Order: sequence, then structure tokens, then C-alpha cells
Amino acid sequence: MNYLSQHWHGNHSLPRSFWLNWLLIPAAMNLVYLIFFLSFVLVHYLYKLSAPSTLALSVALLPLVPICVFQLIWGNVGLWRSTRRYSAKTQKRLWSCLVQIIIVFNVGYFMYDIYTLGTSNLSKVFSINENPQILKNQNYDLFVNSEKNYLHIQGDFNTGLADSVEQIIKENPKINTIVLDSNGGLVVEGIKISKIIQEHHLNTASSEKCYSACTIAFISGKNRILTKKAQLAFHKSSLPEEQESYIPELHRLLEKYYLEKKIYPLCRKQGINEDFIEKFKKTSAEQLWFPTTQEMLDMGLVHQLSDFM
Repeated sequence: MNYLSQHWHGNHSLPRSFWLNWLLIPAAMNLVYLIFFLSFVLVHYLYKLSAPSTLALSVALLPLVPICVFQLIWGNVGLWRSTRRYSAKTQKRLWSCLVQIIIVFNVGYFMYDIYTLGTSNLSKVFSINENPQILKNQNYDLFVNSEKNYLHIQGDFNTGLADSVEQIIKENPKINTIVLDSNGGLVVEGIKISKIIQEHHLNTASSEKCYSACTIAFISGKNRILTKKAQLAFHKSSLPEEQESYIPELHRLLEKYYLEKKIYPLCRKQGINEDFIEKFKKTSAEQLWFPTTQEMLDMGLVHQLSDFM
């Protein structure tokens, strides 16, 4: 506490006040907080398979308030007093004036940040549930065929799809098959639906097409069926382009985690051979790979071809 008091009253030398107290100590505090915040976001993605809500982000941001107040008041006030003491002692005003200009600029920039930066902006950066516009809408349809006991999913794998599927399964316990016809969508929704399929020991099928994130759900089926005209298409996972530009490092880390810890082990568990995994690894996020019907049968992706619908 004595050290804090010494800086507050401007009793430290100008170099120590500037370089250590005003620059390095706050930088270390910011680094520790940044590690905490990124860890919080990452854990939310990896274990809850969803983006942090605005409320959760707000709670995570609370420690930043005392940190900013401490840096703004203690750091700047102490440094300002140190400049005045330095000028009085040395009769040299150049360095004191330069540091005071930096302080004024720092306070002004801080206030500008407070004005422009809000929880909503941070939520936009880290949430894969809110952007782009296509992911905001319920671009999917769910249909239950009570006679043949299947649930038909048509449309994009958007936010909320897995919750809807789980609710329908609970309300219709006789469902034994999920028919998947989708261009894909959110990887986390594919993983959630995959978990539901495995927990309920459901079969999977596709009558038209099952691409991208949809295939994660498809390969989770106990028995996997395709009509003769249906296609499967695979590519590595990716976040919406808008968010990749914000957090490319986090995106790459999440992509590696999903592949190495979720998708590849799922393939092995479901009896899909290593040839598929090796080909999948060579597929980029931008290019779809359409395996032939014979390849799908040989690799264990599909168990049978049938015009079941």
C-alpha cells in the first residue's frame, strides 16, 4: 500500500512513474484480464457449444470496471503529480509537458472508448448466434411422420434447431429415424443434434442432400440410409466470414478442437474407416467434397440405399 501511496502523491521519479507505474503495471493487469476473458469465452464455446449470452458477457466484463478506474485515476493522477514535482525539482519542462500531453490524450481516448464500446458490440464479436442475418432466422422446417416414425429436418442448421429436435423427440418417443435434408449451417448445432441422435439410438437418413454441418448429425445414426438420389458433402468447419475477421485465432483453435476432439472421434466410434478421415483432412473449408455412392458404402458412411420415403 505504501508503494501505491508513493505513486499517488507523485513521490516516485518521473521515469519510474511513467514506465513502471503508468505503462507496465497496467499492461500486466490488462494481460491477466484478457487471458481470463478469452478463457471464459473459449470454455463457453467448448463445453456449452454456444456463444456467451449478453448477460454472461456483462458479468465477465465486471472485473474490467475496477481495473479501468484504478488505471485511470491512480495511474494518471500519480503520473501528473510526478511531472509537476519533476519540473519543480529540475526546472526542465519539456519532458513534463510531453508526459502531460500523453496523459490528456490517454484520458480522452479512454472516455471515447467508454462512449463507443458496449456489451452489445462485444456480444456481436464473440457470438456465432447473431450474425450473419441468415443465422438469425428459423430457416428450417420440422415434420413428424407418425406412421413411419421419423422426424424430417429440412433447411439450415440454425440456432435453436437442436432444442426443437430434442423437444419433438421427447413428445414423440416412437420416433426411430431422423431424415436430414440440409445445406448445413452451424457446426455447434450439428454436434448438439449428433448427441441427441446417439443418446436416443436413432437411425439417420437423407432423401435429397446433407451437406456440411448436417453430415455431423448424419454419421451419428445407428443405421445410416440414403435414397439413390441423395448426396452427402463434406468440408472442414468454418465460422461466418464476418466473425472470422474479428477473431481468426479463436476460430482456428475452435476448428481444430471440433475436428480433433469431436468429429474425428465420432467417425471412428461410428465405424467409419480411416480413409474417410484422411480425405476429410485434405478438404478445405471452402470446397465441398462429394464422395461417390460406392465410396460412402466402402468407407462405412452409409449402411444401405433405400427409397424409404
